[in-house]
Amino acid sequence: MTFIQTYLLRGDYGNAEALLNSLSEDNANQVQFKQVQEVNMKRIKGEEVYSREIDLVQTIALGNEPASGYARTLYSILTGIRLPIHFPDLDKSSAPRSSKTMFKSTMIYPNPTSGVVYIEANADIREIKVVDISGKQVLKMSPNSSRVEVDMSTFEYGIYIFHMVDQNGGVEKRKMIKL
Repeated sequence: MTFIQTYLLRGDYGNAEALLNSLSEDNANQVQFKQVQEVNMKRIKGEEVYSREIDLVQTIALGNEPASGYARTLYSILTGIRLPIHFPDLDKSSAPRSSKTMFKSTMIYPNPTSGVVYIEANADIREIKVVDISGKQVLKMSPNSSRVEVDMSTFEYGIYIFHMVDQNGGVEKRKMIKL
C-alpha cells in the first residue's frame, strides 16, 4: 500500500488509482484504506474535499481497523483536530476482517500490550510464528488449541506480526504493538 502513497506524491495519479482499484472489496481494512486514500488523493490534487468525505475519514479514524491510524492522520491534516486513539472494547467480539480467511472470528488482545497476549480463534491454531518489524522470527509455537496465551513481556518494544495457521491450513496475520 505504500506504493499508492509514492505514486500520489509523484503526481502519478493513474497508477495510484489502479492500485487502489486492485484492493480487495471483501477485506474491511482494505476497503477503508481505499476510502481514506481516495480522499487523500483529492486533497493532494487540490480538489475540494467535501464535509461528508471528512466525516467518513473521521468514522474510519475512530474504528479498530489498521486503516484507522492513517485516517486519524489525514483527519488531522484536513481539520487541524487530533483525534484520540481508541482501543476496542475487549468484551465484545469484532467483525471479521475478511470472509476468505479460516480465522473468521479470531481475537487477539490486548493490543497494544506490555505482557500476555490472548488469542481466541474459532479453529485450533496449529502454528504461531511471531516476527519483529525487521522480519526476524522471535517466537514459534505449535499450540494445537483455539485459545492461546503468548507472553510478550520479555520482547523489545516495537511492532510484531503474528502469523497463525489453523488445522486446515488457513492463515491469519495480525499486527501487535509491544509497549
